[in-house]
Amino acid sequence: MGFSGTFFFSFKDELLVVVFLLFIYMFFKKGMKIDHNFQIFILYCSTIVIGQSIIFGSMSIIGITRGFITIILGYVVIKLIGKNFTKYFVNIVYFFAIISFFFYFPSLIFKNVHSFLATVADKLGTDAFGYNEWGYHGNNFIIYTWRDWTKDGLLRNTGNYTEAGAFGSFLVIAFMLNIIEKKTLVSKKNFVFAIAIITTFSTSCYIAFFFLIFFWLSITMSSVKKILFYPIVITIFLYLFSSLPFLQDKIETNYENETTEVVKSGRFASALIDLKDVSKYPLTGRGFSKETRSDTDWSGGSNGFTGLLVTIAPIGFLLYFFYLFKSINNYCTYNNVSKQFSYMAILVIILLAFAQYILSTPFLYSLVFSGGIYINEEINDRTENICNNTQL
Repeated sequence: MGFSGTFFFSFKDELLVVVFLLFIYMFFKKGMKIDHNFQIFILYCSTIVIGQSIIFGSMSIIGITRGFITIILGYVVIKLIGKNFTKYFVNIVYFFAIISFFFYFPSLIFKNVHSFLATVADKLGTDAFGYNEWGYHGNNFIIYTWRDWTKDGLLRNTGNYTEAGAFGSFLVIAFMLNIIEKKTLVSKKNFVFAIAIITTFSTSCYIAFFFLIFFWLSITMSSVKKILFYPIVITIFLYLFSSLPFLQDKIETNYENETTEVVKSGRFASALIDLKDVSKYPLTGRGFSKETRSDTDWSGGSNGFTGLLVTIAPIGFLLYFFYLFKSINNYCTYNNVSKQFSYMAILVIILLAFAQYILSTPFLYSLVFSGGIYINEEINDRTENICNNTQL
């Protein structure tokens, strides 16, 4: 599921269907039971889709099918993999982070390498996979996605994801899950994640990454150290926030342009459009497909947080985050980490989702439905310990 936000899983429907059918086959072959929380969520989504069909007259079969496949695949994967799910995710993201360095840094240093990599996807024929109903997102050759220099003179590391922000979002989440499991910020994997996050030059990822580290240290440091730590870290963050062009300046410019209707795309514009659209259909939302997504002539939503709200309506939105919080809370408990970090982890995910459509990926749905896994494993571990002590 570390592939969830990658290029192929985001745009190649055929591959998604093949993987879906494979996991469904294994799920039923093992005779696994369907949990109540998943039944409730699927029943809710089915109900609002019926409502959306009645209201809008017609719905995109492809959009609805992809939406349900994503949800079901996320659930089936977490049921099949179990408590090792987060470890696999962290390792997969770690692997592709290292792979990205072999393309990104040579491209950064040598212009001819960067120019050559721009032609690889076309030569391999993988560039054609970059089309779906939302537009074109090509230049991917499976293990890496090529992107040109930005107008600000930055070369952003996209990994094998659709864009640098998506890559950075999953890197931050992998970093977060890894520190929960290892209970430390300092590790080989976290070092790689940190370097990769820096190379994305993603505004939302930088902010989320800072808050993640800040939150973790705030619950693990002593009171005396906090007195020294807070002023130093906050000062450094404010300096970088105001100095780097893709942080404060970018946020202020985008906010001003998008909220005054200078442009109709972007995170803030999408949020305003989504809130306006969902207010018209608070019980059903606007659905999974582009045809019913908005009444506004706009190029496509880029705010994953409000995008989920307008897709599955406020009730489904609250249900989603209720399950997500329970899952992260149970994961923290399972790893003997303070439950306070659960609230902080949710905030980090929201910060990332505000800029990327990560909430509607198979991985996040796996995380949403993973709560029972860690409760059952904790009970099993305690039972096993009791039995061992009894035998002694």
